[in-house]
Amino acid sequence: MMTTYDQAIEEAFPRILKDLGELIAIPSHRDLSTKTPGAPFGRGIAQAMSRLKAQAEALGFTVHEEEGYALDIRTGEGEDYIGILAHIDTVEALEGEAWLSDPYVLTEREGILYGRGVNDDKGPLVACLHALKILRDTGKAGALPLRLIVGGAEETTWECMDRYFSRHPQPRWAFSPDGDFPVVNGEKGILQVRVRVSGEPVPGEVTLQSPPAQGYLLEELRLLHHGESVEFRGKRALSRHPERGETPLPQLFHWLKKERPDLLQGEGAFPSLLGLLESLFLLSGNDPLSLLREDPAMGSSSIALTAMGYAQGLGYVDLDLRYTRIHTAESLLAALKEVAGAFGGEVDVVKHRKLLYVEADSPLIRSLKGAYEAVTKEPVVPLTKGGASYARVLLRGVAFGPTFPGEIPHSHFANEQLPVASLKKALAIWLLALEELTWGE
Repeated sequence: MMTTYDQAIEEAFPRILKDLGELIAIPSHRDLSTKTPGAPFGRGIAQAMSRLKAQAEALGFTVHEEEGYALDIRTGEGEDYIGILAHIDTVEALEGEAWLSDPYVLTEREGILYGRGVNDDKGPLVACLHALKILRDTGKAGALPLRLIVGGAEETTWECMDRYFSRHPQPRWAFSPDGDFPVVNGEKGILQVRVRVSGEPVPGEVTLQSPPAQGYLLEELRLLHHGESVEFRGKRALSRHPERGETPLPQLFHWLKKERPDLLQGEGAFPSLLGLLESLFLLSGNDPLSLLREDPAMGSSSIALTAMGYAQGLGYVDLDLRYTRIHTAESLLAALKEVAGAFGGEVDVVKHRKLLYVEADSPLIRSLKGAYEAVTKEPVVPLTKGGASYARVLLRGVAFGPTFPGEIPHSHFANEQLPVASLKKALAIWLLALEELTWGE
């Protein structure tokens, strides 16, 4: 690695691991059943915020709290500052025995750290906290103060950042250590919708059920008919990467054509639901939403089926679309309404986040690229992702680390991980980037 910060990183690392272990020990997923004043997202997230505050104050920093929604840790005051946006909430560890160690105990095996949140986003958060200390203690930072902004609802509603930036100015420049290296300068727009169909029920008791799995491709589907149950299984994947998984739709259609072809015919809600699904996902060469058109910088758009159901003449389909600059949410919605309308469907928007794109030759990207190349000695090609980082709430910001090319962190899955060497290397990159950014232009 060989940077001017190597010795400082090695000296700080035992404390980094200690602080990280304390945060991972606190299950900090959203739990509104324990919501109280000052803990809007539940007890666990509030406890993690409190522990982080104590860690920051022990390092000599001032902490500004936003009533449990967010907090910030500053190297100095001023409305013109460099920002780092991280989050302390995680998804819940529901994978059970698939974990090789306790997800809420920071564990190191063969140079790799394991634990819920070690990559997303507690590991990067703690590293950036100590980056502030290193820059302060070495005196290498420029005149612009640094501000580490930490939210408690990144995995859910993002209302933490809505609250924060309604009360505080935007940073001059910022990054979120909640993505990939070398630098993510593009994040696809997110449009999540529910398509509803209604009509005459099919003869006999027929029901389709899928378990809730927000953020994931539909993996399980159950058909109930005449008192019998038939189950279909696909392959799990994040809804932002539908190409990595497989829905059970082909199995369902194969079974229906063989066992109940009558359910595919007619004009009721059930045939309409199946016709819509076939049009969107199963007809070879069919691209009714023009999702396959390539954006030169951002690639192609995607659509994922995340849930579906049918009972007594009422059906629904939940879709997660990730779109590039070729589309707008309005154009996609219009196309989807046209497709759904052909089957009597109505479309409701559940969630929308605008896409993010920062030109590769912008001053911010040049600074981040320079830091990455100085540490890794590798050329930078900016990336586009389907996921959403806090960078979307920034006027001048992008996602920047912690995952290096070729690494699979298993975020949101069992055995979430982050190599020790990668965390140290990421910290070196962040230090160089922050140093340069604080000197301004």
